[in-house]
Amino acid sequence: MTTENIRSMVRRQPFGAFTIRMSDGRSFAVTHPDYVSLPPEGWSTTFIVWTKPESFEILSLRQVTGVSSEGDAPAFPARRRDTGTEG
Repeated sequence: MTTENIRSMVRRQPFGAFTIRMSDGRSFAVTHPDYVSLPPEGWSTTFIVWTKPESFEILSLRQVTGVSSEGDAPAFPARRRDTGTEG
């Protein structure tokens, strides 16, 4: 997953809520674009999701397994790393 994948979900017009799924099974609903803080592309592999007033989670892009939304919005699965083998 890249910051640009998540940034594209945050910047959609009109905004639509989406869910970030993590490799440990947790998921985070993003119901407003202000509830995600992303670094500039390439600066960091972490980002912040505000979960409730005065509470947040610092998440690793490497642990995001997917981003999904309802409706016509795009959804992004995490990129799989090429192992160099045919499968």
